[in-house]
Amino acid sequence: MITILLVDDDELQRKIFTDILEEAAYEVISVDGGEEALKVVEDFTPDLILLDVIMPRVGGIETCKVMRSFGHLRTVPIIMLTAMDSDDYIVDALDAGADDFIIKKSSPRVVCARLRAHLRTKSLHDEVERLRRDQNIITESIIEVNYNDDLGDALQRITEKISRQIGGRVSIVNIKKGCGTGSVIATSDGMAGEQIVINLDNYPELRYAVENKRPLIIEDISNDAVVEGVADKLKDLDVSSLMVIPLPFEQKNDEVGVLLLRARGSYKAYDQDDSRLCRTIADAVAHTIKAEKLQQSGFNLA
Repeated sequence: MITILLVDDDELQRKIFTDILEEAAYEVISVDGGEEALKVVEDFTPDLILLDVIMPRVGGIETCKVMRSFGHLRTVPIIMLTAMDSDDYIVDALDAGADDFIIKKSSPRVVCARLRAHLRTKSLHDEVERLRRDQNIITESIIEVNYNDDLGDALQRITEKISRQIGGRVSIVNIKKGCGTGSVIATSDGMAGEQIVINLDNYPELRYAVENKRPLIIEDISNDAVVEGVADKLKDLDVSSLMVIPLPFEQKNDEVGVLLLRARGSYKAYDQDDSRLCRTIADAVAHTIKAEKLQQSGFNLA
């Protein structure tokens, strides 16, 4: 759900705009001043900010300037609210980094139309930025397997790159068909070259992905049949979402590889964009591993 931060010292105006926004299916975080708003955005990124121009203590224009100094708010639309159509206020606010103005007496239709326009622009920018970051990590992953003589170290670095990009703990696991265990050969947490043996009874998501030979995304572990039997254990580990990507190469001794991602706590749920990125990385890596590295590590391209 799209979250809008509403900042206005007037309780009645907050109520009016909250009703308009909630009726349009937006989630609203409402605060009564610039100081409180700045505290909220210290560790939170709303999708859009509605900011009153005139407020006591820290005014809207000053608040806007400070918000624009935060890197994570650089592309968040900031729309100023005003009861007066004054050129001075408009110029000062736009110079401070605001994107637009809404007159408080505007109709709900006009308010929502302006919000939709700015959210569309932000969505397009976010998509371009995501594609740029995805392309960078794909390129870096290919470079790792081409120029790193230690394949294990290369895989380790790739899990770290994926974790930085989409969040959570990322692992590469070898699973021998018909066996009840798997070997973790790389994780974004770092393993110092030591493999970890895991019991697959505790990882039904791995069994499912390997048996069905397709990616698995579980957005909410508390409401999914695949992990129903281990949901309590996952909650104890603060795991909220997970994803499994079968790797497009097989190992000797009838083993297969999988990429396991587990998001914890406040990380966003994994989605199809994350799955596409991981599958692309897996494909790119598989087809650029050198033959001698395959022989040394036991990998054979499928």
